[in-house]
Amino acid sequence: MVSGFAFVFVNPPSQVMQTSERQISGLDHIRLMSLLQDDLEKSVVPPRSLHRLYLLLNSVQRCRPEDIREDTVTMNSDIMIRHSRSGQKEIIRIIYPADCSSTDNLDDKVRYLEIYDPTAMGILGRKVNEICRVSGDGGEEPVVIEKVLFQPEAHRLYNL
Repeated sequence: MVSGFAFVFVNPPSQVMQTSERQISGLDHIRLMSLLQDDLEKSVVPPRSLHRLYLLLNSVQRCRPEDIREDTVTMNSDIMIRHSRSGQKEIIRIIYPADCSSTDNLDDKVRYLEIYDPTAMGILGRKVNEICRVSGDGGEEPVVIEKVLFQPEAHRLYNL
């Protein structure tokens, strides 16, 4: 509840997500739900982005961090993706918005995406070799998750 009114999340039929195999850790789920609540109260993130993340979090399978498979995209993982149309590959990392402010030690070979980015939401919880449809500047684009290069859960780094 914010300022005397309830924020209602509605799931339009065109945005129904197929997430039977998507997984995130219970810790990331708690952190992301807390982030949603904080950002809802601040009114700085567009409602559409809040809604999409809310839908994602309510449709994924939550697991203990130690049960996440090593080929699964998690928060703060380094992932190589391939854009299906262009064949271009890039390394990305999905980060919390607060992590964007500490850019001093960022790797220039990695593209950092806040969780609210449509590509970040499109691949979070998915596995290597999955084809995901993500929104970009030119509309929806198929992206293939080529490889998980680093995953905090695989290294028992549950505080990242």
